Amino acid sequence: MPEIEELDDNEIADVESDDDLSGYDDSDAESIQSTVTTAKTQKSPHDIKFTKVTLTEEDMNISSEEDRPDLPKPLRKKKKPLDSDMTKCFFLKAEDVGGIYDCSNGKKHARKKLLKNGHGFMNPQPGWELELKYVAKLAYGGPTLDATYEHTPRNFKLGEGIFCEGIETILGTMLEGEHVIAQVRPPLAYGRGGNKELGVPPLTTVEYDMTLVTVTEITVWPDGKIKRRCIERSYWAGTVDKGADVTAEWSGVVLSTGHQIEERRVRFIAGDDAMPPFWDKAVRGFMGEGEIAELTLHPDMAFGEKGDPKLGIPPNAELFLTVKVLNWISIEDISPKRNGIAIKRTLSRGKNSEPPYPEYEVTIKYDIYSSKGEKMANRDMFTFRIGSMLERAARAMRLMCAGAMVDKAMEHLLVGTKSDGSEDGKAPGERNGMLVGQRCQLTMKKAYCGGSEDELMMDVTLLESTSICFAPNCDDKVKVRVVSEPEDADQQRYVSNEATVSLKYRVRKAQDGHILEEVWDEPFEFVQGKGMIMQCIDEGCKWMRKGGSYLITSPAEN
Repeated sequence: MPEIEELDDNEIADVESDDDLSGYDDSDAESIQSTVTTAKTQKSPHDIKFTKVTLTEEDMNISSEEDRPDLPKPLRKKKKPLDSDMTKCFFLKAEDVGGIYDCSNGKKHARKKLLKNGHGFMNPQPGWELELKYVAKLAYGGPTLDATYEHTPRNFKLGEGIFCEGIETILGTMLEGEHVIAQVRPPLAYGRGGNKELGVPPLTTVEYDMTLVTVTEITVWPDGKIKRRCIERSYWAGTVDKGADVTAEWSGVVLSTGHQIEERRVRFIAGDDAMPPFWDKAVRGFMGEGEIAELTLHPDMAFGEKGDPKLGIPPNAELFLTVKVLNWISIEDISPKRNGIAIKRTLSRGKNSEPPYPEYEVTIKYDIYSSKGEKMANRDMFTFRIGSMLERAARAMRLMCAGAMVDKAMEHLLVGTKSDGSEDGKAPGERNGMLVGQRCQLTMKKAYCGGSEDELMMDVTLLESTSICFAPNCDDKVKVRVVSEPEDADQQRYVSNEATVSLKYRVRKAQDGHILEEVWDEPFEFVQGKGMIMQCIDEGCKWMRKGGSYLITSPAEN
C-alpha cells in the first residue's frame, strides 16, 4: 500500500480560510503570464498588416472594471464561500496527481492525496450507491484497522454512517475510478472518545487508502412515487426536452405477481399526455441519449387504475422497469411568434460551447430542399461572417432557392434567440443557436422566409465558429481573430488598461507575407496604453487572455 507522509500545514495550498480574502477587490494586483506566436497570413489586395499574437506569459496589473468600458464585463474575483482548495478537489485531473487537497473547507480536518484521477462528471450524493476498495489504518505509520475490502469492493449508500464524517466528506468530492490516500483528523474522525470497536484511540488521526470503483445515482421523487437508479449514464450532454421525438426501449416486471414484461421499443413525443406519466416525470429532463435507468413506480406513475391487459399489467400495479433512451431529436419552434412557420430539429448535438454571435466567422455545410424534396442549393464547406455575408453569395443563394431569404434564415438558425425563461428546460437569457459539430434541420414556411415555394427545408452542420472582435480606440479598423484559447479561458481576465504585458509577435505585410517586424526569441514587455508598441497590438491585446493565440488585422496607419 502506498505510504503517505504526515500532511504538513504548509502542503495545503492556496487559501487557508475565507478570512484570507477579506478586503479583496478588483483593483488588487494580479500576476498573470503570457507569450506570443504567429501564423501564416493570406495575401490581400489591400495594404494591411497581419499580426498574430499568442499570450502565454504576461504580467498584468489588473485595474478596476470602470477602466474597461470598451470590453464585456470581466469575471470578478469575489470572496469565496469555500476554500479554493476545497473547490478544486471535486474534479481533479491527471496533472493533479500527487497533490494534497483539503476537503473540509479550509479546516484541514479531512484531506486527500491524489494517486490516480477519476473520470466522469458526477460526485457522489447522499443516498447514492457506491463500491469502494479501501484499507484503513492509524495515521503516521500506525497499525492497520481494516483490510477486509482491499481487493473486493464494499457496496453501501453514502450517508448511512458506515464511515466517519471525514471519510464521507472526502467520498463526496471523488469521481468514479479515483484513488486517494485520505487523512482525517479527530474532529471529523472519532474525536475524544475514539472507537474501541475499530481500535481507534481517542484524539487519533486515521488514514484510508481508497479507490472509488463505481458510483450509482439514486433519485427518489419527493412524493415517493418514483425511484430512479441510473445504470449507465448518457454519453451526450443534455437530457430529453419537451416536444422531443424520443425512441426508447423498456422492459420490466409486475412486483405483485412477478409477471415479466418483455422488452419492447416505443417512440413518442416528450410531454404527450397519452403516454404513462413516468415517461414525462422520470425520462424528460432526467435522461439523455444512451442512458439506462431502473425505475420503481407507484401505480399512479405507471398504468394506473386501468392497467394494460395486453401487456399483462393488472389495475393499480406497482412496476419495476428498465428503460434505455436510444435517441431523441429536439424539436423547437424558432419563429418570432412561435406560430409554427420555422421548426428546428436537432439531428446531432455538438460540443459544449456557446452559439456564435453576430460578426463571428463560421464554416458550415448545408443543403436546401424544396417541399418536393428536390435539392435547390448545397455547399460542403461555406465560410462567412454572421451579419456580413458577401452580397453576391447571399444573392446567389436566394436565386437558387426561388427568392427565399435563406441567408437570413441560416443566420437566425446559427445565432438563435434568447429565452425568456418560459421554455421548458431553458434558463432566462439562454440562446438556442447552434454549437460546433451540431447538425440541424430547419423547416420553413413561405411566411417565414418569403420566396415562391410554400415550404423549404434547410439541413445545416456547423463545422467551425471563430470569434472576431474590433480593437477599441481604432475606429473599427483593427480586427482581432481568436485562433485558439486555453480550456479555462472563461475563468481568465482580459488584458486591462495599463497592464504590464510580456509577449512575442511577428508583423507581416499583407501583399507578400514579408516580415516587417519580429520579436520572437525573447518576449517584449510593455505597459498597455503607454505607446510602447504599435497601436494595433497595444489596443488589440485588450481582447486577449493568458494562453491564447490571436491574429490581428490592421491598416498600415495603426
